[in-house]
Amino acid sequence: MHVYFYGPDTTTQRLRQAYAMIRRILREADIALSSNTIHPETSLDPASAQEIEAKGGTLLDAMDAIVIEGSTPDSEVGYLLAYAVAQKKPTIFLSERGSPGRQILKYLNQKQVPKTCQIRYYTDDSLQWLLGDFLKTVGKREVKEIPRIKFTLRITPTIDHYLDWKTQNTKLKKADYLRGEIEEIMKQDKEFQSWLQRKRRQEI
Repeated sequence: MHVYFYGPDTTTQRLRQAYAMIRRILREADIALSSNTIHPETSLDPASAQEIEAKGGTLLDAMDAIVIEGSTPDSEVGYLLAYAVAQKKPTIFLSERGSPGRQILKYLNQKQVPKTCQIRYYTDDSLQWLLGDFLKTVGKREVKEIPRIKFTLRITPTIDHYLDWKTQNTKLKKADYLRGEIEEIMKQDKEFQSWLQRKRRQEI
């Protein structure tokens, strides 16, 4: 799957960090990424790009989906949204909660916005799962949450021996093994999953 990610030029460190996180999430989902925020902008090989242009197409035509970070008002964002609506291209418009980026949306007739175009307002905590849910609807891609919180855990020597035993002959680190086990417990915990879904609906 090939995704185009657009983010307006910015010197705001917070937004640059958001751009970096979006790129990381997409790449870790094993997605071919093209973006104006990286160089070169497209991962398409030159021959493919020339073939698209020869047929009168654009880079966007070769994309399976579009991700837009629109917290900053930008004319290109308006063009991309109009393209997404007209072509019914799977697209997610992301804007920081409280940012001026949502002003661009008042020019869109909500009744004409197809279901393929999602509009979501994010926080640092929700960006990961909002993108993950979008990618699941587009290409059934699983997105692994990026570990960002440091946590110190003291264990007994016996537990340490057990972790050594479980991870021997594997490429897993003990911390990665523990993280995977906890994630599996979370998936199987129906009560927690129900609470998590309610929490996410409140944040959208």
